[in-house]
Amino acid sequence: MMVYLKILLIITAGIFSAFGNLYLKKFSIKSKNIFEGIISFDYELIIGLLFYVLNLLLFIVALKSINVSKAYPILAATSFLTTYYLANLFLGEKIEFTQVIGIGIILIGIIVLSSTMNQ
Repeated sequence: MMVYLKILLIITAGIFSAFGNLYLKKFSIKSKNIFEGIISFDYELIIGLLFYVLNLLLFIVALKSINVSKAYPILAATSFLTTYYLANLFLGEKIEFTQVIGIGIILIGIIVLSSTMNQ
């Protein structure tokens, strides 16, 4: 599997994880009890769980040809960055300057890890 395809699978899995986080947060805001949401098949809970399943499937495919020690930091960082953006955009959560600095450091880390994929 080409390096860029591996990275694309991992990044996509991270984005799916972030969307799962967003939908589960939206579910948690309106739900008084998680069991009621499960019983009533709440659409935000179901969509959140589906995004997590998609995340897992893509990550498993990527792990067939890449070390988990290289893949997981990219997955986690992508999920983290995307979650910050989605929380700001859809939930109105504010991003502080120190968080922006942290996001920059994470992006540098992703670039460094990605550059060692062929090794």
